[in-house]
Amino acid sequence: AAKLAHSFSRQKTALSWNVRHSLYNLSEEKLLTRQVIRINKILSGSPDVILYNSRLSKIQHERFGFASKNSTVIPNGINIQKYDSSPEISKKVRADLSISNESFIIGHVARLHPMKDHPTFLKSATMIARKNPNTHFLLCGRGVSIDNKQLGQFIPKELQARFHLLGERADVSDLMKSMDIYTSSSSYGEAFPNVLGEAMASELPCVSTDVGDSNLIISDYGIIVPPRDESSLSAGIEQIIHMPEEERRVLGKAAREHIKTKFSLDKIVERYSLLYKRLNNQDCEQTQCVE
Repeated sequence: AAKLAHSFSRQKTALSWNVRHSLYNLSEEKLLTRQVIRINKILSGSPDVILYNSRLSKIQHERFGFASKNSTVIPNGINIQKYDSSPEISKKVRADLSISNESFIIGHVARLHPMKDHPTFLKSATMIARKNPNTHFLLCGRGVSIDNKQLGQFIPKELQARFHLLGERADVSDLMKSMDIYTSSSSYGEAFPNVLGEAMASELPCVSTDVGDSNLIISDYGIIVPPRDESSLSAGIEQIIHMPEEERRVLGKAAREHIKTKFSLDKIVERYSLLYKRLNNQDCEQTQCVE
């Protein structure tokens, strides 16, 4: 659509594409999405810049045939101020969910979609719940409900009281403040998972599957495991559960500082601003315009 509008523009303007999707396997995409990706591959030499929000996405698309001469990566930005720790909010959330302050909460935030791989998370959570009676599991996202038979089949009846499936929520930042660990179980499709950066900004140690740029985001401040492997995911979560409390707290603070340094919203906005200025100056040079 942008290419079409650009073709009919009477003024010389810059054309920018922004790809916010990884490309593990074309067959996993919907039919229309597959066709759009194929068409964009053919047209990919025309934009002045192709922006990717993850390094892996850039590699995957160029391997598929997208032009590389004008491509660059600018990751997503995280609102550091919105995501922080708050004992008061944590206590309120726990009270609302009838979870004691001494219980250990493992969080998972994702809409119900095959790429998010809720079954692997729930299988690993069940393994952890059986061995660690003080653990609770807080899940939210569109379609994530205990009434959903697709999910309910993975939660044993005797453990259901410790699984809190809250559906779509507008207070995710508050929910994160009540968690002790954050987990991402995605199996494909992720480019730069914002929620991982948000959890780290909330001072949460994270365990994530190795999809998209999750490894780059977590760096040395969490645990990366293979996708679609409930045993590895369970082992990674247990590793953090059994850390000394002070070590876990220090890891969470280091995770927040890492996000603040590398992915804070202000820093990413500045990178976009510099890019747009460069594109504008490029157009001015070609048309001899004056700023």
